[in-house]
Amino acid sequence: MMVISLYSLKFDILILNYQNYNFITMSTKGPYSGVSSETHNPDGSELKCYQKPKGWICMICSCLLVIILIIVLITYKFLQYIEETNDQREVVDSRNTTISSPVTDYETDPDNYIRCSHDNPCRFECSYVKNNLHKHPDECEYDDWMDILSIILDIFICICILHCICLICGCGAYNKKTNR
Repeated sequence: MMVISLYSLKFDILILNYQNYNFITMSTKGPYSGVSSETHNPDGSELKCYQKPKGWICMICSCLLVIILIIVLITYKFLQYIEETNDQREVVDSRNTTISSPVTDYETDPDNYIRCSHDNPCRFECSYVKNNLHKHPDECEYDDWMDILSIILDIFICICILHCICLICGCGAYNKKTNR
């Protein structure tokens, strides 16, 4: 048997047994001297759940499950917001609005000139006014954050695509040729 003395904070002594190739660690009054991979403490009492390897696996799986549930909940709420916003936009598009100035219908061939006036106003649906007359009256405006949310989502998707390209190509911080 060969004894090798190692200098560490706990003044551990490592005993190496060459016949059995077993490593045994003995600590002298270290804070973890009583912890083992067994299911019982040295005094015979059973280990608590956070001291067992199965307890750690259970806690890690629980944390991962909570993270997955949070991501699913955020995705569900995001999709629910989009659906509700689209329903509200359909209601706004089906509203009637009054135009009291002459306008041109740009979607007809040739362009049709519509004579509307204060004495004889024209009534159209908001969707027709936006698509054909290229006007945006106040009563046809959307009161939501969908445009801003769409821009933020587009930026996030572009960043994710660039990240994937860097992972595949090995550029930037993912360059495999650099020595650290």
